Amino acid sequence: MTHRTRLSITLSTLLAFGVGRGQAVAQDPAASPRSQPLIYEVPLGMDIEMRADGDFKPDANTGGQLGTDVHPDAYKEIIEDIKKKKPDLLVFTLDSADMNRVDYMGDDDQAEFSNLNHKELRRLVKKFQEETGVPKDSQCIWIKDCVGWPILLAFSWPTFNAAGVPSMFISADARLRGPLYPQVARFHNSNDIEVTRKWRECTNGMSYAFFEYGGHDRNLGLCFLRPDWTLSVSFKGRHELEWFKEPEDGDYTLDDNPKALMGLTPDTMIELGIARRLAGETREEQLTHLVQLRGITDYATKQPAGPDAPETVVVDQTGVELFRTYVEDWRDTYKECSEIPRQLQQDTDPDPMRELSRRQKLYENLLRACKKYEAVQRRLGQMGSIPMILARLEEIDEQRKGLSRQRKDADDGDSGGGRNGRGFGGGLPR
Repeated sequence: MTHRTRLSITLSTLLAFGVGRGQAVAQDPAASPRSQPLIYEVPLGMDIEMRADGDFKPDANTGGQLGTDVHPDAYKEIIEDIKKKKPDLLVFTLDSADMNRVDYMGDDDQAEFSNLNHKELRRLVKKFQEETGVPKDSQCIWIKDCVGWPILLAFSWPTFNAAGVPSMFISADARLRGPLYPQVARFHNSNDIEVTRKWRECTNGMSYAFFEYGGHDRNLGLCFLRPDWTLSVSFKGRHELEWFKEPEDGDYTLDDNPKALMGLTPDTMIELGIARRLAGETREEQLTHLVQLRGITDYATKQPAGPDAPETVVVDQTGVELFRTYVEDWRDTYKECSEIPRQLQQDTDPDPMRELSRRQKLYENLLRACKKYEAVQRRLGQMGSIPMILARLEEIDEQRKGLSRQRKDADDGDSGGGRNGRGFGGGLPR
């Protein structure tokens, strides 16, 4: 960030934006009928600590792919659990990155890149904010890592709720970047430049709508989505920023490169007052700081892990466990299904009818998996197309019928019969 060259924010400005550790925090408007408020965590992706209990390697994005892991199927039971428990604070933890942290290697698994469906993601966000029974003012988002299309989720929640309580938090080591340009361009590639231009505007419109839904400026959203969109900002008040497309129009330049997509550091987010940094060495300590910044002081605590460790907040982890179970189940199912194309290439049974039965069983297993998990469908691509699978099963059925007819005709021929003058029905019964 630069003031033409470098951004310098004074202590008074930082305090005005409430960045100081000792600031007074507005109380959350949600009043709890319980003796102690219930804090409920909803994972938008699975971070390294959460994966440590499973069989996953602690890679950058296993368990956090948008469109497969972060998918409506993962949240059906979670949303029902939230409706039943009616928590006082809903914390969405975003840990979803299309790239690992070793940028120079270029060894990112493209199969793990976001599988974006704007309409589906829009419905999911609305379910979170409007159908859980928890008011939007009693929800917040914690950005732990965000690279790629998950940026749309990050900015679907506001900086502050209606009472001025912080609603957006960020880890000190978080990344905050939009999609790689090829990921954006795939939505509007065409040989016709006019078609490309129209599709680009359509994609951008569907995308920056998430920023506007969260109360953020259109220019901020477009700078994450379009390389040619530069950005600057001016302070208008304690919690109000004015954004500009041109780098020289605002007081502070955030992006003056028209050939690259913008990314923001946690320091920049904090200096601008968009998010609050969470202090603490562990996940539990950071969650405790988040709850304190929300103005909740009478939360339940658990015993410290060691003599020097602080007490930490008790957070309902049912949503985390349900999410982990879903991710493990669909990925295990996908691993099994990914072997089916190879198995279909092999003729393992010399008997044609038994071979057809074997293939039928493989396709039926694939059909059940794809109907149960849309994530498996998407990851398998054409092989996971339900109409294609049904067509293959229909072909196998026709082949079985044809083979049965052939065998019946052969049996009839072997049985002889008087019409051909070859005896009275020769041949032994099969």
